[in-house]
Amino acid sequence: MFLSVESALSEGERRSLTLGVPFPLGVVRDADSLGLVDHQNRRLPFQSRPLLRWPDGSCKWVLLDWLGDASGVQVTVEDEARVRELLPDGMEVSAKCDGECLEVTTPYREFRWRQGGGVEAFEFVVHTEQGEALTPVIEEIELIDEGPLRVRIRLHGGFDQPGFAFLRWSADGQFYACQDLQQWNVALHNSRAAAHPGGIWELGDAGSVLLRDVAIAVRPPKAVSSISCSTLVEAGCRQGQRLALRQHSSGGEHWNSSNHVDASGAIPFSEPGYRLLVDEASCDGQRADPIISLCRDNSPVIGIYPEKFWQNFPKAVEADAEKLVYWLFPPSETGCHELQGGERKTHRFWIAAGADAAIGSLATLRNRPVPRISGEWFAETAVIPYATPLADEDPGYREIVSQAVQGETSFAAKREIIDEFGWRHFGDVYGDHEAAFSKPEPPLVSHWNNQYDLIFGLGVRYLRGAGEEWRGLMEDMAWHVADIDIYHTDNDKAAYNHGLFWHTVHYLDAGKANHRSYPRGTVGGGPCSEHAYARGLMLYYLLTGEPAIYDAVVELGEWVLNIEDGSLTPFRWLANRPTGLSSASGSPLYHGPGRGPGNATETLLTAFELTGRREFLERAEELMRRVVHPDDNFAQLDLLDAERKWFYNLYLQALGRYLDIKLQLGELDRCYDYGRQTLLHYAKWMAGNEYPYLTKPDLLEYPTETWAAQDMRKSEVFHFASRHAAEPDRALFFEKAEFYYRYSVDTLRKMSTSHFCRPIALLLGSGFSFAGFRSAQPAPAPVAVETAWLAKPAFTPQKHVAMSRAKRIVVAGAAAMVVGFVTLIAGLYFR
Repeated sequence: MFLSVESALSEGERRSLTLGVPFPLGVVRDADSLGLVDHQNRRLPFQSRPLLRWPDGSCKWVLLDWLGDASGVQVTVEDEARVRELLPDGMEVSAKCDGECLEVTTPYREFRWRQGGGVEAFEFVVHTEQGEALTPVIEEIELIDEGPLRVRIRLHGGFDQPGFAFLRWSADGQFYACQDLQQWNVALHNSRAAAHPGGIWELGDAGSVLLRDVAIAVRPPKAVSSISCSTLVEAGCRQGQRLALRQHSSGGEHWNSSNHVDASGAIPFSEPGYRLLVDEASCDGQRADPIISLCRDNSPVIGIYPEKFWQNFPKAVEADAEKLVYWLFPPSETGCHELQGGERKTHRFWIAAGADAAIGSLATLRNRPVPRISGEWFAETAVIPYATPLADEDPGYREIVSQAVQGETSFAAKREIIDEFGWRHFGDVYGDHEAAFSKPEPPLVSHWNNQYDLIFGLGVRYLRGAGEEWRGLMEDMAWHVADIDIYHTDNDKAAYNHGLFWHTVHYLDAGKANHRSYPRGTVGGGPCSEHAYARGLMLYYLLTGEPAIYDAVVELGEWVLNIEDGSLTPFRWLANRPTGLSSASGSPLYHGPGRGPGNATETLLTAFELTGRREFLERAEELMRRVVHPDDNFAQLDLLDAERKWFYNLYLQALGRYLDIKLQLGELDRCYDYGRQTLLHYAKWMAGNEYPYLTKPDLLEYPTETWAAQDMRKSEVFHFASRHAAEPDRALFFEKAEFYYRYSVDTLRKMSTSHFCRPIALLLGSGFSFAGFRSAQPAPAPVAVETAWLAKPAFTPQKHVAMSRAKRIVVAGAAAMVVGFVTLIAGLYFR
């Protein structure tokens, strides 16, 4: 069997490439049985690491590294493991790690790190608000990928100064056999909790840390005579003895948007774009994408390329004969940089040395070629069930979702409206639907924060065969969510620690709360299971092998576990029972099918798929038994109250995915039967009672395009149910799935607001499976031994049980005090 992988390299170019590649069930038993051949059928050196396995132990996703050229490669699957082709002697990269010491050897140089030591390869400089220099210290060392083509390491640590134990850092480095090149992801993390008084999360919070500046510095291995800088792809190089480049703002039309206010409410910069100073000459521009090299006799000695430089402003680079400094957070005359409690920021850059530091070599990284598989292969593997190549897609559906990347209403174009740039904002998508009922000037600022798992929708579309712009949106959003939108702390309440913040509160400017959702003027709150999305992050990890993204998925899965743990709350002394925080939707007392258990279940299933840890799957089953039942009373649930109960379909979608996973596992047990009977029970009721939301607009507060997009969920629910139904129900469910799909698409095509972020996110996540169900028409799923289930026990969350007991204690205590007082008075009177 052969799998073709496109390399996207230019003619004559050859470089190290990395890609996560999916494989069908049972095809690849051992990653060592793979082989790579070029267009002339010559075997190529490569390395591989399994990222995910099917339930039978075969490889589901494998991370491949190889030396690629413009012709691409073919991946062969052998019958058994074989000896791989080797690189020429002395050209391999290798690593050794004993837990305390890590050594990396490349064909060009050696690196060594030790616990308790500092960061080698570059200087890491951090200054506090008062100007105190912090000394980084390595506390943990990891070897992620081990040669011969690429080595990946991770260093974790803190700072050797009293009072700064909460400030953490990590450095994720990659080293290559074919080039004297290093890629680094350096992250700074404030592990303190935010104070968020009254549930309000705004800049200036007591849990924030203020930093004057943060930089990395590299020194040339030998004396240099000049500095070379290219700020843009099309620009030539400027040379001199000293250089200073600063990206003040995005340089866009709305560069001074209120999106960028600081804790005081002011915009902390006053200049558009960038300024470059070479010796005594200066020039201004809008958006710098710089490559800087230190040269000797016009030959580069060492160079740096900071990725997404202008997008993550403010940024700066300075260079002279002694060193090259890349300011992750540059010094500012207007104040310090605020890293909020639980917030993290990752900065990505490349360092090249020797002959490979040539401007031309680093310049290829500006539009770094990304290898890819075909949409046909992705669909054949079935790693995402029901995904088909784009060629099988309905034209009307394509017309709507393509607005995400085309024309003046594309997501990229919408970023410009509120200047969704800067280190805290870049990667997120403008929630433009929030401004639909007002036309404020300046525009209302709203952040999407991955609602409806837009990352997943973007990633699936890219893998089905869409263009690179879809992958770019996915990648930028994945890093933004993993850094900014997840609350990285252990020091707040369990309900919040490591949770994901909601999108901006409806129809209200984000103000100083930015991505933390609750500015002044709201009732307050924090992360909760109704906004828990991890599947897109997992998909991005499987494409790239990025360890920080893997950690983010596990972090979210463990958050969903912990928010149910009653032993972690103050109420444990009165009622040590589940909190109900992962099953409530809309109200603390509603624990039926809804957004809370739906998104919690999706996140738990994702964490289970990625890690294999049964606790995640078992918690999903526990939630299922709590919120739904094969004999649920629909009159009591009142599911036709669209404004308050629309989200029950979201849970049924998660239930359909759960049943698919149980089928993959071969677990036709009681839980499978419970879920199957429940899904069929709900689908039969829906077939006779549900209707398209916009056909009854008087029942809706805002009868917008979003309701037509939400109808797409019903289509997917009916398709999931059809897998488990016998005739004639199976045919009926197929008919209903078709009806709601067509209604959703046809209605949105007629609406001028179909380009809004929210409907497109909904269609990307819930509509792609339609073609897969229709073309494949999966065979009916097996039926477990059917059980007559006892009635669902009532569930009362921990807080309400505890408060009830507390009231009884107070009443009993008060009565005891009265009796005691009367007894005392009587005793005094009759004494």
